[in-house]
Amino acid sequence: MEGQVLLTAEDVRLSFGEEGKKRVDVLRGVDLTLKRGEIVGLVGPSGSGKTSLMMVLSGLEKVSGGRIDVDGCDIASLDEDELTLFRRRHVGIVFQHFHLMANMTAHENVALPLGLLKDEHAWEKASEMLDTVGLGNRLDHYPRELSGGEQQRVAVARAFVGSSKLVFADEPTGNLDEETGHRVRDLIFSQAEEKGTSVLLISHDKDLALSCTRCVTLKEGKLKDMGDD
Repeated sequence: MEGQVLLTAEDVRLSFGEEGKKRVDVLRGVDLTLKRGEIVGLVGPSGSGKTSLMMVLSGLEKVSGGRIDVDGCDIASLDEDELTLFRRRHVGIVFQHFHLMANMTAHENVALPLGLLKDEHAWEKASEMLDTVGLGNRLDHYPRELSGGEQQRVAVARAFVGSSKLVFADEPTGNLDEETGHRVRDLIFSQAEEKGTSVLLISHDKDLALSCTRCVTLKEGKLKDMGDD
């Protein structure tokens, strides 16, 4: 139900290298809650760990310490196979550089996550979703035949086509002009509202982040609400 907490991160830490001079502490005790249907903007200096935070919250990277609870599941305790299944069922990701499968059409790219879950209606759902993002006439086009904005709309369609509880958008407008970026932002917001999906939107653009339900900033491995001292 909207308003209830979906994700809780407590004292999340991520380090690389061995203890000592070669050790790099990327996340140094991050605490975050994300409610169902909430869109949270995440900003911070370059190299502050924004993408690393997305990676651990989505289960793409194992944490060094702390707890991440998603709808009652402690994903920090899952093994690689369990994390893969968790992502397929619950997570959508929109990347800055689109990350579409070059040898697949737009239709195939959007149907892919549903196909991995053996959804017998994958083809129809993908077609409907592409129509929703204004690409119903581009089903059979490959990524190389689409503009950057069109490719990102395919990526948005892929992220929202299933029953994902969480969508992570990492600089989703970073490679787009202002007008196209606004269109992609509006698509993310409208789909999140329609489906009740929680979104963590990472951006260097503070105006974009501040248009979210709430905005937080990551600095030196720590997270705080915008406006806090």
